[in-house]
Amino acid sequence: MNPIESIPYLRVVLDEKAHIVEIELKLEDALYDEKELIGKNWFETFIDQAYEGKIKEVFEKVLEGSGSFDTYENDIVCKDGTHKFIDFHNTVFEKNGKKFVESIGIEHYHNVFGALERVVEALRARS
Repeated sequence: MNPIESIPYLRVVLDEKAHIVEIELKLEDALYDEKELIGKNWFETFIDQAYEGKIKEVFEKVLEGSGSFDTYENDIVCKDGTHKFIDFHNTVFEKNGKKFVESIGIEHYHNVFGALERVVEALRARS
């Protein structure tokens, strides 16, 4: 298996009202069937109500094209109520006169462990 294929990630395309238009969900224990998510509201499905206001603000800034939120880390809620911390990379595009946000996210701990592995490899190479 290609190591890249083993990295848990998600890719989602949201319309201007945050409805899920496309989704690839490759996160362990997310428990959703991708087909059941099409058309659902991202905030109602994946965002904890305690953080919904802040995440909606970020979404609106991304939609406006504000470069300050090209990357953003936040928590998502899985179907069973567990949480995952995701490092998102966001882009905006237009299609047929409508704006969409595409976000690709990787579970945060994979980023941390990957960075640690690179540091260890670099240190080993120096000795």
